[in-house]
Amino acid sequence: MAETQNKGASPASNELVSWLRMLALPLWIRAAISVLIVSVIASGLALLAHGIWAREAEQVSSAIALVTVSLPVLMIVIALVFGQNSDRKLKELTTQVLQHNIPDAVRANLSDAYGKVDIQTGVRGCGADYTLSLSMPGQELPFQQRFRVELNVRKANVCFWLANVALPARLDANSEAVAVFRHVILGALAEGYQLNDAPALSAGEPTSRGLLFFRSLDPEFLVRPDQRLYFVQDLSFCVRGFLDASLASTKQPQVRA
Repeated sequence: MAETQNKGASPASNELVSWLRMLALPLWIRAAISVLIVSVIASGLALLAHGIWAREAEQVSSAIALVTVSLPVLMIVIALVFGQNSDRKLKELTTQVLQHNIPDAVRANLSDAYGKVDIQTGVRGCGADYTLSLSMPGQELPFQQRFRVELNVRKANVCFWLANVALPARLDANSEAVAVFRHVILGALAEGYQLNDAPALSAGEPTSRGLLFFRSLDPEFLVRPDQRLYFVQDLSFCVRGFLDASLASTKQPQVRA
C-alpha cells in the first residue's frame, strides 16, 4: 500500500517541481521570499541561542527542530525560485544551444574523420543556419553542407539542404530521390524525428530544397544539461551521416585535413 502511495505521489511531486521551476516571479516577490527565508532562519537561530543561554532544554529542542526542518525546505525553495526559468533565461539557453553547443558537438564528431572543419553559424531568434566547409584535395572551392536548426522550447525542426538533388513534391524514406541518404533518414526516424512529406524550400542563394525533420522535446529540455547534451550529440551524428552521404554521392574522397 505504501509503495502504491509513493508511486502516486512521485508524479505529483515532479509536476509540482516542474511548475515551480517554470515560474517567472517579479522582483518584489523574490525580495519578499528572501526576507521570509532570512526571518525564519534568524528566528530559529535566535531561539536556539536563547535556549542555550537560558539552559532551557525544551526551547533548544524546539529550535533545533525548527532549523532542521526549515533549512532543507528553504534550500529547495531558493533553488527553485532563484533558479527560475523565465522567458529571458529560456531564450539565453536557446541561444547557447544554437550558438555554441551544436557547432562544438559537430566539430568534435567530425574532427577524427575530417580534421579541422569550418562551421559558419548565423543565429536569429530561435533558429540558426550552419554552413560546413571542407577543403578537398584537387578542388579549388571547399565542399559545403548546409543545415538549419530551430528550437521552439518543446519542439525542434532540423533541415538539411541538398544541393544538386532534385526532390519530388512529396517524399518519404523510400523515395528514390533520397536513396543515398536513406540510412541517415531511417536513423533519424528511429531517434524520434519525423520527416516532413514536403521538401523545404530555401530562399537563399543558391535556391535549393532540403529534407525537413521535426520532433517533440522533453518539456524540461532547455533546463536539463543531460537532455541538451544528448540532443546535440545525436544531431552531430545525423549531420555527419548527411555529410558522408553527400560526399559519397559526389564521389569526393574523405581525406583528413
